[in-house]
Amino acid sequence: MSDERGKVEKNTQADMEKSTVDQSQIQNAVAVSSNSQLSSPILKLDVDCFEELFEWLSLADLRSLRQTCKRLKQVIDYFIKSDYPAMKIGYGRIVLHEDKIDQFQQLNPTSLEMIKQARICFDPLTEKEINVIKCILPQLERLKISTYRLNGNFYESILKRCLNLKYLSIGSIHSNSYAIIGGGNKWLHRQHPTIEHIAMDDNDIGGPGMAGRFPELKILFELNPNIQTFSTTFNLLRVNSNGFLGSNIKIDQLNVYGDCFYEDGMNVICELLNQLHDQGFYQRLHMEASYITLQEELDLIISVRGMEKLYLDFCSSDKLTLAPKPDIEELGIRYVGDYIALDAVAKSLMNVERVCIGQGKVEDIIPFLRYARKVKEIKVGRLNGGAHFENGVIDLPALNKERKGLAGASKITIYVHEDVFLATKMALMKTDFSLVTLKRAEAVEWIHQLRY
Repeated sequence: MSDERGKVEKNTQADMEKSTVDQSQIQNAVAVSSNSQLSSPILKLDVDCFEELFEWLSLADLRSLRQTCKRLKQVIDYFIKSDYPAMKIGYGRIVLHEDKIDQFQQLNPTSLEMIKQARICFDPLTEKEINVIKCILPQLERLKISTYRLNGNFYESILKRCLNLKYLSIGSIHSNSYAIIGGGNKWLHRQHPTIEHIAMDDNDIGGPGMAGRFPELKILFELNPNIQTFSTTFNLLRVNSNGFLGSNIKIDQLNVYGDCFYEDGMNVICELLNQLHDQGFYQRLHMEASYITLQEELDLIISVRGMEKLYLDFCSSDKLTLAPKPDIEELGIRYVGDYIALDAVAKSLMNVERVCIGQGKVEDIIPFLRYARKVKEIKVGRLNGGAHFENGVIDLPALNKERKGLAGASKITIYVHEDVFLATKMALMKTDFSLVTLKRAEAVEWIHQLRY
């Protein structure tokens, strides 16, 4: 998820624009050499023609096409980087499991040098595995550790070697673990000048012996004012609140997530968050709350100050609604169903700019078209039919008409699964209208889940 300020991860404008230099490079890549007698006529097309053709292909077809020759690979890689950043071709990410260690050892030096992000899932993580992966540690910018057990010293074995690390995420935290957290926590007493984002996940598990209390966390933040984003669970934040309340720690953004089934409900968490905001511990809050069953719980969540991004997962028999909340810029709902009154929500969140629906119908989009002037992007993970959606085709002209009815409305880009995108494009022969345009989900890096 990243500018490490917790904003939705996007490519910079420089990455997204097709600069004159890049265009020249790609044109040269597809130009037919005067000395070549075997070049395919398709390679005579310019970049604009290629990009128009690529829009009609599935992403699987694009992957196959990029393997046909070096010239097309270069053109397609450029197209994907510019137009489909979420595809991650050649983006230098790797996930390391026990059964993948042999494949990792077979990578050539050039491939190894490209790795900037890694998730380590060995359990236990022993000296043997550390010796294999230590070659990539100095260049890593993002590191996720998913292991209960580490046979060794985390700082000396791993963190000390990470010279360029900006993002450190640690999962599977338990107080009785002898892994990354627990067993001395000496690395929490050190300065880490390059790290800007820390994430710690205890799976939101409470109870004696499970809820981790780590007084060293206060020391970590005091020694490292460069850490500006902290991601964690309701539970871990709650049980370590004594170290944060009344401190001089100041971060820019707090990402917090968890389930709403504590004995005291959400009142303890929400009161704590407001206290932390009022003392200046964080400026901006991103929250993901699951298993919301009562209107009272939702009201408490909405009362939290500094909230900029809110993702909700309901489990209620009643239709819930949101009180007005002008500071929320991004809203996510995992499954709409009959849980929430979207008309009221769209009217209440007057400054929301991005909406993500995990599963719903096309008509779940319409309230935001009708009432939310500032919404610019809507993503739907899975469409379940309904009005304005037939045979996999979205009635974009109807949605465009709905948007036109709202004075001063911004243009909306709707991101959908590519099956829906291609079916709609084939049926309508276009996906771009005056106030609504349709794109594949891969056209945007939308990291909506805050959970580890």
